Amino acid sequence: RSCFFCCKQEEKEPHGASSMHIRYHVLLVIPLLVWLAMFQFCGLIPNEVRPSIDVKTLAVSERLLYGDPLLFRLFPESPFLAFLAAIPYLAHFSLPFLFSVYLWKLGRKPTVFLWYFGVMNGTAVAWQLLFPTAPPWYNARFGYTAASYDLPGDPGRLAYVDDIIGFPLFQGIYGTSPLVFGSFPSLHAAWPFLISVYTSMFSIPFPRAKWIYCCWIWWAAVFTRHHFMVDVMGGVFFSFLSIFLTAWIVRRGYFNFIFDDDEPSPSDVSV
Repeated sequence: RSCFFCCKQEEKEPHGASSMHIRYHVLLVIPLLVWLAMFQFCGLIPNEVRPSIDVKTLAVSERLLYGDPLLFRLFPESPFLAFLAAIPYLAHFSLPFLFSVYLWKLGRKPTVFLWYFGVMNGTAVAWQLLFPTAPPWYNARFGYTAASYDLPGDPGRLAYVDDIIGFPLFQGIYGTSPLVFGSFPSLHAAWPFLISVYTSMFSIPFPRAKWIYCCWIWWAAVFTRHHFMVDVMGGVFFSFLSIFLTAWIVRRGYFNFIFDDDEPSPSDVSV
């Protein structure tokens, strides 16, 4: 049975030795490794060769679409809400990898998910580097004043949490980020959305819980002044982009083994 989103192929690749299956799984994580390298080392790009930072387009788009360029002002300054937003933010960094472990336990080939995840992040970070955009906290502090790459990141309203716990947790995370002006698309929005879509695509248990978490972190991204709602929609777009790119690649005859139903799960592969 063929499915556009799942990209399943009716023709099966012949099975090779265990080493061949291991090689397949290694190939599937290449986009993930490329994205990690892009993100970690983008700070080494000289400022003079980087594109100028767009400080206006997102805010203007937000006002046209939603009536206010800074939607976080709809929510009051509240330490309680800041803590509520901090919960999914702290879980954010480990969530995709915990989900991969969960897939492995279910025997559902986590490297397939990591392929989608890597493609999505790689294309999103490439866009952020080519078209850098200022986040809401920048507009709240500086308006439409021209931005500099030398400006460190800002924890936004998560600074409330730092003040209460007496430790610069979020300032340390965002103040040292190598990619400060990557507001669009929001990977905070994209990661949980991709996980939620993936659970629906491949009938993974507990899809509703993942959608609840997805909406939770979307709200947190706006409340904390880290992202515009436009950025959230951009994260949704890049999630689907990874799915359609994969469908296109497989239908062109490349990486057919990715969706071979007869391929053993990682737990069945022996070195």
